[in-house]
Amino acid sequence: MLISIILVLFQSASFAQTEAEKDIGYLKNRRQEMVMSLPKYTSEEKHIITSQAMILLKDLYVNRALKEKEFQQRPIPLLESISELAPQMSDYEFHLQMSQLFVNQRDGHVDYYLPAPFGCYETYIPLDFTTARDYISKKQVVAISSIEKSQQLLKLIPELNDLQVGDVIEFYDGLNPFEAALRTKSFNRGSNSSAQMRWGLSLLNFRNHARQILIPEKDYVQLNIRQRSGKTINLIIPWLVALDHECVDKSDSKNKETSAKTSNGLNSGMDEDQHRMNKRFRPYDRKRVVQQPGKIWNDTEVLSANADLSNLISTAEPSIKYKVIHNASGTFGYLYIEKFTTDQLSEKNSRQLIRDLLTGAFSQTEGLVLDLRSNPGGNIDYAESLVQFFTANNVEPNGFRLLTTELNQSVLEGFDEFDFLKAWKKAVDLGKSMTEGIGITSAKFANSDGQFYFKPVIVLNNAKCFSACDMFSAAMQDSGAALIWGEDTRTGGGGGNVIRQTYFRGGHQKENPFVELPHGQDMRIAWRQAVRAGKSKGLLIENRGVEADVFETINLDDIIHYDQFLMNRLSQRLKSMGQKQKGFARIVSNERITWLTKQSYAIPVQLAQTSEIQIKADGKILGTQNVSSEGPELKPVFINLTPSMQTNLKNSGYLELVGLYRGNRVWRKTVDYRIFSNVYSTLPLDLNFNAGAGTTPLYLLSSEAPSDGWLIFNKALVVGDGDFYPSDLKAEASLFVDLKNTPQARLSFDAKLSSEKDYDLFSVLIIDQNSQKTVVVGPLSGEFAFSSYEVDLSNFAGQKIEVRFVFESDNGFNLTGPELFRIRLE
Repeated sequence: MLISIILVLFQSASFAQTEAEKDIGYLKNRRQEMVMSLPKYTSEEKHIITSQAMILLKDLYVNRALKEKEFQQRPIPLLESISELAPQMSDYEFHLQMSQLFVNQRDGHVDYYLPAPFGCYETYIPLDFTTARDYISKKQVVAISSIEKSQQLLKLIPELNDLQVGDVIEFYDGLNPFEAALRTKSFNRGSNSSAQMRWGLSLLNFRNHARQILIPEKDYVQLNIRQRSGKTINLIIPWLVALDHECVDKSDSKNKETSAKTSNGLNSGMDEDQHRMNKRFRPYDRKRVVQQPGKIWNDTEVLSANADLSNLISTAEPSIKYKVIHNASGTFGYLYIEKFTTDQLSEKNSRQLIRDLLTGAFSQTEGLVLDLRSNPGGNIDYAESLVQFFTANNVEPNGFRLLTTELNQSVLEGFDEFDFLKAWKKAVDLGKSMTEGIGITSAKFANSDGQFYFKPVIVLNNAKCFSACDMFSAAMQDSGAALIWGEDTRTGGGGGNVIRQTYFRGGHQKENPFVELPHGQDMRIAWRQAVRAGKSKGLLIENRGVEADVFETINLDDIIHYDQFLMNRLSQRLKSMGQKQKGFARIVSNERITWLTKQSYAIPVQLAQTSEIQIKADGKILGTQNVSSEGPELKPVFINLTPSMQTNLKNSGYLELVGLYRGNRVWRKTVDYRIFSNVYSTLPLDLNFNAGAGTTPLYLLSSEAPSDGWLIFNKALVVGDGDFYPSDLKAEASLFVDLKNTPQARLSFDAKLSSEKDYDLFSVLIIDQNSQKTVVVGPLSGEFAFSSYEVDLSNFAGQKIEVRFVFESDNGFNLTGPELFRIRLE
């Protein structure tokens, strides 16, 4: 209601807007509107804010001691002072003090979220800046890297037509732009010098008021610009205000979900400011630049649209784009991952999309560039599970540790974080203030897919690669999967697992000290601290970031020409790296291998430059097989499992195959397998589970211990013990049915479901005689009451089919799962 009144009050004073333009206007006309949009707070509400902040910062914030030592910050005494003086403060002054306290931690994971409607505003100028090296002077400059030129913005700021990508900012409000960026230090979250500069440049053109209360002091920015023609111009660019009405509507909703996983769940790490900036300034959405003689960029190399990063190919997941580059050095893959969260596909399907690109579009490339510049992070599991695709080595995920406070014990119990709870108890017994490092991503999950790209890889990043992006870069470097090529000397230094106060409040601990914050506010802190593994074992990511193996500032030419010259340099390096890299393997069938009992177990593969194969299960070498594949051409081979190897197999699981060439690891693949007796049932069939286990033709398989998968329990088919299903689970209940003499068939079953929405999925598949899968129910997730399901199987008449009931969970919030009470085929 308040925001509607404000808009009416200031409509006459603001820019004369059309209906499409009503949410964007000049800051000079809407400054007071923004200030007035802060809700009124009582003294009691301010007390709730400060007391909840005290709990987070004192008992849960894992980086507090590190930040106190590094930056001489003392948040607890300062918070006590704010709490004491809060009743006498204005609402704006109170929020300013609280916001500044959080910002001062120099931690992109520590946030004080401003209340709506104020928190739904952005102030910005429609230009994005980056650092580059001037081709003529060889000096570092700040240049325009992106320009928003919508019709709406051109009406507000027609001067945008005078600007081009690649124009150099010589002065920003009378200051050298580097100095102007450094002057943002008081509200700059960067935790190392590289991050400070990147954050500072961002603050010169963008303020996200969900996390930043400071409105620009001036209504405009005065820019002295050297254009690509060499001409110098002076422009006054007004600050704009944008209001996100979806944000306002969401804040007004009374149905706020606090317990279900969001991007701020138990395995998240992201810089939300950079995420919002990326949405506004997409790096490759600018128009194509046509080279003309007499300009200031390099004219010595031939420009080609095939060799630059224009016209990237979009995928079904908008955060993933790619291109195959052809230049003088050869053919190379380019994969752009904007963030480690997804917009359209699930994380599982996004991983599959990347796998398909590696084995498809990039199959004939000589090297790959993974572009993570300005990637704000996201889901830690998703990021770390991708590392295995690029290395022959086993991946050791980053460890995470947390404080041994009593509140952490309660929180861990409330979220059933049993591994971390065990580590907490161990650390307490040893008198330590922090636990040992434990992977959020399990070692099994981080290695279960295997390798899909066998040529050299370069990870391209900068100091805006933050959080889960830091962690991915660290894991790629520490496992030997890639060379890190940085536009800055290091990444952003966000080595924490971030949790919101609202999420803590959703735990089921017996004594929960978290209460609802007034006016829909929220706060978040780094709860678990990342510790590197592999060759950098024990080093922190926080503050330090990941040091680049190669540091090279991009040239001004690259901003103008879609990084073509950068791609040339990266391609040359990949070419030289490829001369040392050998070995390749392809599993003939990407589908799981099914073996029948009492038959020989063999795996068809294709190999290149491999002399020996190790066969492993659960980390144990079962045996080796010598092969002869000396040349680069693929050679078909059968890997045969001897009877002694077969005794180490379970009903289902995965084997690890490691290729050696002259004693060195050259590739690593995994093979999913299952073993069953090939007994097909005929119709009619009625499974009511009343008689318990051992009386049905179901084959129950699980990626975890059998007791964690499908079980017949309390006259139902359930996952686990019927209480809480385990994490990282893939459980299958398979029924093999012969429909050869059946012209028509129908499957029906009764079920209910309680699972984490969008993350833990139940589905029913039919696998036909050609191994083709058809999903006939689901995937379902969330809360479903007892229901009856019915599926027509007439399309499969005359075949032997498999009916597969599948339940998959991720590493997160767990509930009771699916329960099936009767399965009928007739």
